[in-house]
Amino acid sequence: SQTLGTNAKKLIEFEQQLADIKGKKTLTADQKSLLANQELITAQLKRNAALEAENALREKGLETRKKLAAFDENLKNQLASAQLGLDNNVAGKGQGDEQQKRLQEQLSIQQSYQSQMDKLTSDYNKSNQDQFST
Repeated sequence: SQTLGTNAKKLIEFEQQLADIKGKKTLTADQKSLLANQELITAQLKRNAALEAENALREKGLETRKKLAAFDENLKNQLASAQLGLDNNVAGKGQGDEQQKRLQEQLSIQQSYQSQMDKLTSDYNKSNQDQFST
């Protein structure tokens, strides 16, 4: 019952109430009204429960899409960082040792930044959505 939504619980409670009412010999006006409209009420409660379940699935899908988008962005950043590293190596050819050292330091800083972003993205994707915000 913990995984059931509130509308599904209402449906179960209503069906139990109907079963209790049907077992009685004398009925109040409200109970007679419930029995007369039981099909309409049950259909609406079933619709509400189905919409609630659909909404939960949509939220889960949205969360998954957000995680995939974050993963995709992270991969693009890794690719850009690797490309920059290659560009720096190519650009450093023919320059002095000092300039090549500066380019390597810059690349090292960018790679460190990217690895921290990778870790944050991984932690975010593994965590509960409620714990972190994008």
